[in-house]
Amino acid sequence: MLKKEINDLFSQHFPFWSKLSQSDREKMAESSKEIHYKKGDTIHDGNECTGVIFVKSGCLRLYMLSEDGKEITLYRLSAGDICMLSASCVIRSITFDVVVDAENDSDCIIIGGHTFENISSRVPEVKIYALESAVSRLSDVI
Repeated sequence: MLKKEINDLFSQHFPFWSKLSQSDREKMAESSKEIHYKKGDTIHDGNECTGVIFVKSGCLRLYMLSEDGKEITLYRLSAGDICMLSASCVIRSITFDVVVDAENDSDCIIIGGHTFENISSRVPEVKIYALESAVSRLSDVI
């Protein structure tokens, strides 16, 4: 995906995009990669900072595994949604592991977690967006 396409997509979906410097927009675009996942693919297994997942199309399922190995679905993500729980390096206070699978064929953009973390540490609007996104999803679950 071209940087211009990423810039256009992110400017439509991220309310903080206009607050970023041109340099930060370029860094975020450069750290992003588009990946196609087939139904059943595991995108994030809870063990590392995969990055921030932006869903272009398809459906992702986030779930936890109970101690006896049963899956507990937390929520699903569809086009235009982001997953902050896959970016433990951004929100370090999240101390539980989630798994993210493609529930059907899905096109996603993975934003590099360390780049997102670096920018969010300097631009409050990005940090607020990340926290509000995570809290909103977890509130829906509860």
